[in-house]
Amino acid sequence: MIYLSKYNQLKIEIIEILSQINQEISYNDLLSKLSKGVGIHSLISLCKELETDISKVYPEKNVYLKINSSSLQLIRYSSTLLYLYDEIFSSDLSYKIIESLFYKRSFNSEKFCHEQGISLSTLRRKITDLNKYLSHYQLHISVSSRLTLQKEPGVKGHNKMLVLGH
Repeated sequence: MIYLSKYNQLKIEIIEILSQINQEISYNDLLSKLSKGVGIHSLISLCKELETDISKVYPEKNVYLKINSSSLQLIRYSSTLLYLYDEIFSSDLSYKIIESLFYKRSFNSEKFCHEQGISLSTLRRKITDLNKYLSHYQLHISVSSRLTLQKEPGVKGHNKMLVLGH
């Protein structure tokens, strides 16, 4: 998951913690269980956004996040969390880049930036991060006026399959 934004990594980690404990937990206790440092106000804000994500994915409330001023609890009625994970992954910029490359093989950088509401420098920074991850698969994303996924220079042989996930 290193290619996901820190923000989305935290969302996933919060879901996993809440799902494992299956009971109410205080924000301070949740903070102590998180692997990445985050402030209490950021955590509360992130949990409220997660509550919105969950209600969007599960409108029938078979999964919901019960939040009060000092604690929260993930309530599940025999429902899978895969749809929620899908929502989080698919909202991430890295996922959108990889998805676009998968379907189009190459695309216009400027148009993509406009569609995603990001700057070209943000795209370049994200591509730098992704290339660190992709180098393990001998793949490289080149950035110019177009984004293209290709084998790293000097690599011969068949394409390797790239599977995103954790």
